[in-house]
Amino acid sequence: MDPHVWESALNRLSCTDKTHVLHLDSREAANDNILDEKQLLSKLSEFTNTAEDHQPAPFILITAKGDPIYDPNPLEISKNVLRSLVTSGLFLPQTITVFKETQSHFSHRIEYDMQSETPSAIHIFLRVPRLRKIINLVMRINLRTMSTIALLTSRLSSTLDDLRSRCLRQLDTLRAHPLHLLNFILEHRMRDLDDWVEDLWAYVGGLERRTGISNDWSGLERGGKESKLQGAEYAGLLQDLHTVSVELRLALATMKFAGDLGEGFKQLSRRLDETRKEASGEHMKKRVKVALEDQIEYNEVVVKTTRAKLGELLDRVQAQINVTYSLIAQKDSEQNIRIATLTAKDSQTMKTITILTLTFLPSTFLASLWSADIFTMDRGTSWRVYVGTTVALTMSVFALWWLYLWITKSRRPASADIVGEVEEKKEV
Repeated sequence: MDPHVWESALNRLSCTDKTHVLHLDSREAANDNILDEKQLLSKLSEFTNTAEDHQPAPFILITAKGDPIYDPNPLEISKNVLRSLVTSGLFLPQTITVFKETQSHFSHRIEYDMQSETPSAIHIFLRVPRLRKIINLVMRINLRTMSTIALLTSRLSSTLDDLRSRCLRQLDTLRAHPLHLLNFILEHRMRDLDDWVEDLWAYVGGLERRTGISNDWSGLERGGKESKLQGAEYAGLLQDLHTVSVELRLALATMKFAGDLGEGFKQLSRRLDETRKEASGEHMKKRVKVALEDQIEYNEVVVKTTRAKLGELLDRVQAQINVTYSLIAQKDSEQNIRIATLTAKDSQTMKTITILTLTFLPSTFLASLWSADIFTMDRGTSWRVYVGTTVALTMSVFALWWLYLWITKSRRPASADIVGEVEEKKEV
């Protein structure tokens, strides 16, 4: 790798000025050593000089708190130490670039001897993020002796303590096959993911109760009946459903990476065995390989089951979103019906006013004319003329009104007639 690339990446890392790490060595009885920069570099130099000939092959684990891409919690290893790890040849430059990544990562590189052209070491890079709970691992395994050194970092002290404690309990397992450390990390992360899934399960159940859709088989705690949602509560429920839908998709993406790790671990195990045969003429012991692969396959089943559970939750949330949209549409329809009912009542009132106006307006008009003494008639003839004229004028007004309605209806578009028929059927 171009030195300028990894040096530039190193300068962008978030690291403390002083080094503060825990050191675990399978060759030592006490493994609670806290090392500063000088002590760590001395231990690494000692490992490089003596580990090749030591039997059984040593397993070295260095743990450091912090996240190299998260400023509030910088990695508690100085940049000078990281630079020394690369320039000394103990770790590859890819170590720095992997630390700088923000996404999940799993890969390995084979290191070859410059003179014999045979593989000498295998380097493994693993980054397992889950929100801010990031775990970084860099491993170097000597293919001839199986001596191993691993650098493990995490933002959380509890994560480092848990993994370190397990390594202490199973040092013999790690000396037999160092790749068990990858399984330890996956199993630790799966416990976090299981808690995440359980929280999502309970939250989705609560959302289902708000829409009134929850069955007894769900195992959810039953309280009193949820009150019927009102108005703006529908929009709030819909927002909650979309929020948990996004979180479920994030969880599925995380579980997909975890599922891919199982197959990646098995391929790495086979590659390690092949390159070890090429480097030392020996295969890994069969029982050691089988023990590792059995645990990998078991973890694959756990991941597959959890992914299926997340898929079910996502389907249920999508169903709830559809139901909520239907409830909102139903609520809008009810509101439209109420508006239409009020409009119909207003229309009937206007029709009544119109009829009364058409009935009494002609007679009122004629009465005004009669009282103005425009026409001079005797009293015996006047009331007969008034009544006859009023009746004729009123009938003429009603006839003209009916003609107007007929012309308007005949000119109405066909679509309006269809809408009218549909509305009549709804009323029936």
